[in-house]
Amino acid sequence: MRALISASLLAADRAQLGQEAKRMEEAGVDRLHIDVMDGHYVPQITWGAWVLEALRLWSSLPMDVHLMVEEPQVLPYIRAGAQSITFHPKTSSNPEGVLQRIKAAGCQAGLAISPLDDFMSWPSLWWSLCDCITLMSVKPGMGGQSFLPQTSSRLQTVRSKLPPIPVWVDGGITPLTAKQVAGAALLVSGSFLFSASSPKEAVMALREGAHEASKFSHGIK
Repeated sequence: MRALISASLLAADRAQLGQEAKRMEEAGVDRLHIDVMDGHYVPQITWGAWVLEALRLWSSLPMDVHLMVEEPQVLPYIRAGAQSITFHPKTSSNPEGVLQRIKAAGCQAGLAISPLDDFMSWPSLWWSLCDCITLMSVKPGMGGQSFLPQTSSRLQTVRSKLPPIPVWVDGGITPLTAKQVAGAALLVSGSFLFSASSPKEAVMALREGAHEASKFSHGIK
């Protein structure tokens, strides 16, 4: 199965979010990625659930919400049209309850793994409630960062040691780094896509990089 491509709106022109979402849809991405930050868990502040409602006027693509907020409130984002919500368990006093609320509302639920997280110590119950895992390949909280090289080995650990849950890799994704994350089900790319003179060609380049990674992981020359 080919890896899906999700465009991170953190790298978009914020004065034209709707047009930017439409531009990415026309370029051929599979999903839109919305980073929500509250200025507490991470220094940046972005936007709330209202932005999903506004984006729906411009694009029919599935929207994935990545919450980087203290004590995440998920229902407003689900009501606004989120197809999935991932969050960092250290931001919640009850991660299990947050996962259950997301799933009960009919939305995909997932946990986000930061580069320094000791995710192997997390309770197995959490993983049993996950529909996806977001593996951060940069530090959470800011766009435009470079891909962290340890991501490749961390991805293989996630895939080999945890239950078979789709893994999404988020941050610093280019055609070159896409080749380093064999087995990822989805790649989140921001700066590379939005700064490209031809977003359509950029999407094709990411797909080719992911395809090369897939061939490598299956031992195909």
